[in-house]
Amino acid sequence: MGRLSPDHPARAVGSWMMLALVSLFVTSCTTGPTLHAVPLDPEQSEQILTAIASREERLSMMQGLFQVAIGDGRIPLATQSMNGVLYYQRPRFIRLKGLTQFGGIVFDFVQQGDRFTLQVPGMVSQPLVGTLDQLDEIGEFGRPIRLALQAMGPMLGTLTQENPRILVFQEENRYRLDVYRQKHDATVHPHIRVWVNGSYEPLRLAYLDAGGDPILVVRYDHYQRVSSLPLNAAELRLPYHVQARDLEQSLSVTMTFIEILATVG
Repeated sequence: MGRLSPDHPARAVGSWMMLALVSLFVTSCTTGPTLHAVPLDPEQSEQILTAIASREERLSMMQGLFQVAIGDGRIPLATQSMNGVLYYQRPRFIRLKGLTQFGGIVFDFVQQGDRFTLQVPGMVSQPLVGTLDQLDEIGEFGRPIRLALQAMGPMLGTLTQENPRILVFQEENRYRLDVYRQKHDATVHPHIRVWVNGSYEPLRLAYLDAGGDPILVVRYDHYQRVSSLPLNAAELRLPYHVQARDLEQSLSVTMTFIEILATVG
């Protein structure tokens, strides 16, 4: 059987079908299923937010060993994989290390409050120092680190402590939290949306633009009980798989945790 010519009608139909399938897949991944949202009254909202804050405050320290895959959609097949180590101490100390397969340091990032220090052995002779809003300007590791920090916010318990105004909605068996930048923010669309389950564990996160469209999306999966807690401590589950995508910059970061140790307050 001969090959179809580039302008053959059958080839054109096949191309349109493939484009439609890809478009459907991307749309479903970025927005998720649309469910009927019921706004909760102030008393119910306060109960939900108090429960979430209580869960967040339990996590006082965390150490994690993970594998990370960093993808750049602007460069086909450009995916970088490495091992990593996370250290977190409440309220706002984070250390991220990227490691080679032999344990050598690829980068060493430390966040203390709104400031950071980044060391990249072999590439930069002096540590890079700045504020978090400068991360996109510091070379190849700045954007992936910024995306990883945004993704880990709800996981590490920074949702209620950093956001002054949150509206709560119920969508079937889960809750949706609409987060605004300011306490008296009058904008139509929230800055962030977070979906949590009935145990107040984050399921999805979306950063939105001024029109309400997602510009960054995160999924949290494979929840497991943290086994390092004392036997008499209440159960704490954390996601062992975190997948984040920056839709504006065609960047993705996927973190798969191998081991997590935690201390609760």
